[in-house]
Amino acid sequence: MISKAEKMLTELVLIRSAENDSMQPVTDYVTNVMKELGMHVRNYGSKDNPAMIGQFMENGVMLSGHLDTVPIGTTGWTKKQGEMIDGTLYGRGTGDMKGGCVAMLLAAEEMIKAKTPFSLCFTTDEETAMAGATAASIDPAVKNAPAVVITEATDFDIVIREKGLVQFEICTNGKSAHASMPHLGENAIVKMVDLLQKMKDLQIPPEDPVEHMTLTVDVIRGGTATNVIPAECVV
Repeated sequence: MISKAEKMLTELVLIRSAENDSMQPVTDYVTNVMKELGMHVRNYGSKDNPAMIGQFMENGVMLSGHLDTVPIGTTGWTKKQGEMIDGTLYGRGTGDMKGGCVAMLLAAEEMIKAKTPFSLCFTTDEETAMAGATAASIDPAVKNAPAVVITEATDFDIVIREKGLVQFEICTNGKSAHASMPHLGENAIVKMVDLLQKMKDLQIPPEDPVEHMTLTVDVIRGGTATNVIPAECVV
């Protein structure tokens, strides 16, 4: 017999919530659960990046999680989204982090029974701009919480801090020419390749031995046609 946790997680995983998906179905699901528990729900953010805070009594610990996921993609999957095999659920978001969000809702049910003050914060753009979380940060439940527990998967380790995030764009400029006469132009992609190789070799020494800083190149754009020397390349 499927457990309540398995049922809720399966239902949440089957609700698509990547960057280009509507967030209303997934936020409606969680909002309805919180209201059924008798929690007071406040909404923040916009239609594209909503955030919700559910509260039971004041000045309690806050549990926080995000409902959005990275895109599912079209290749590499050997299981169906929401498929359960031998007690393991497969699908985008099972670990990062709809599983943690279900744990929050189940914990809420128990804390209400125990009359323990707490609040829940759900965001929907952790994988992108985090604007919803910023908007929700003004809520009294955030300001008055003695502690905030993020229910991300950590292999059951207690983690007291997390890496921050800096995103930046680099552009190399060249000169366009016909590909049959490359000497008349300057290839911006080739210039970018040289720069990326230097970035690959770059070592970022951590100021604190606990920290683990990383540097990645994730998107690259350059060129307009196969017979044109590219005048611009952007990563």
